[in-house]
Amino acid sequence: EIAYPVSEEKKRDRNHTWNQIVMSLYETVRVLYYNWKLISLACIVPTIAVVFFTADMEKKYRSSAMIYTGIASGYSIESNEGQRIDYHVVNNAFDNLISLMKSRETMEEVGVRLLARHLMLSQPNETISTESFQALQEYYPIENRNWVDTADFEITLSRISRKLYDNSDKLINEAIRGEGGSYSFKSLSKVEAKRIKSSDMVQLVYENADAGIAKGSL
Repeated sequence: EIAYPVSEEKKRDRNHTWNQIVMSLYETVRVLYYNWKLISLACIVPTIAVVFFTADMEKKYRSSAMIYTGIASGYSIESNEGQRIDYHVVNNAFDNLISLMKSRETMEEVGVRLLARHLMLSQPNETISTESFQALQEYYPIENRNWVDTADFEITLSRISRKLYDNSDKLINEAIRGEGGSYSFKSLSKVEAKRIKSSDMVQLVYENADAGIAKGSL
């Protein structure tokens, strides 16, 4: 191999380039050194502001479920292969189904069933957090629950439904028909129900501060 000599001009150019790089690094370090307090402050202040303004925000847990309806495909026990599908009828059927899901009657039934399960518990589990369980104990003390059958859900459900519909228990009535709490229509009416494009699937989405209740509600 033949080594060609490097001209003095190229050497000067290289040295000049390196000098520029070194000076740039030096200037950068110098600026950081003399302004580190200001730079640190610019990073810390936004962080503190975010923590301060979000500290009291309630955490939400999102739960979702998919339901296969068979409406769009026209499938049922009595359906025949090659049966013509009326898409106007299909759309109406989905609208009716979603309206039924979000109706007051449905949501009250969900609230009643959820409350019945939680009143039967002697301690929190995966369906309700410790915080929510303790709040329920304070709201509806265990000494007032002699009618709850902790071994039979259907009996407890029947009794709580009777108390609700004949208005014989103010606490249950307030829990289901009141303005607050996870068992109320106001809370459960926030369940989102929508058809997935043109499929047979309906998606349900619900958010609650209690992960167990978010899942159990669906």
